Amino acid sequence: VWFGQSKDDSMNERVTILVSGGGASEKMLRMTLNAIQKYKNYTNYFLIVLCPVHQCEVPVKLCNELSLPCHKFFTSDDQMAGSKLHAEVLDSFVPNIKTPLMLTMDADCFPIADGWLDTLVGYIDNGNVIAGIAHPYKPPDDTIQGIERRIRSQLCWRNTHVACQLIRMDVMKDLGVKFSDGDDTGLEIVKRVRDAGFGVRV
Repeated sequence: VWFGQSKDDSMNERVTILVSGGGASEKMLRMTLNAIQKYKNYTNYFLIVLCPVHQCEVPVKLCNELSLPCHKFFTSDDQMAGSKLHAEVLDSFVPNIKTPLMLTMDADCFPIADGWLDTLVGYIDNGNVIAGIAHPYKPPDDTIQGIERRIRSQLCWRNTHVACQLIRMDVMKDLGVKFSDGDDTGLEIVKRVRDAGFGVRV
């Protein structure tokens, strides 16, 4: 289900920002959308808020209230919640992306400075395929301690997380990789991109 502008109105933008609003409180979503509006960038973007059907009133109200440009709302099934918003819903939306770059953003992950999007896009312009925040550290088990525990983690200093992850759409489609291929954090996409010999900037 689509709300807002037509599906072809993002052709002049370089980045599509997908904000996953499912499960976020109105206060949290307001902080994120307000930060996107507040901190300026030269990069033109197209904003889309993903939300379950029963939660659409809040993002519609906030985007109108904040006068955010180029916003659209994509509603998923009521049962699509939690990790499904990060995987299956994102996967279902990828074919609709018309811009060269896509940025996935969780509703609790928001920018804090001017030029944040320009910086990420700059990393892509310098030859990387993915740029974003570091993947959270998660040790493999409680029996490993010290430096070995860190080394055998998910290499968080090398990998990005879907909470704020910018990716070139042409490479993602060529590789045929999906968010649902991994653990819904975008880590599998990063691994596939690295395996294909492309750069990732954290």
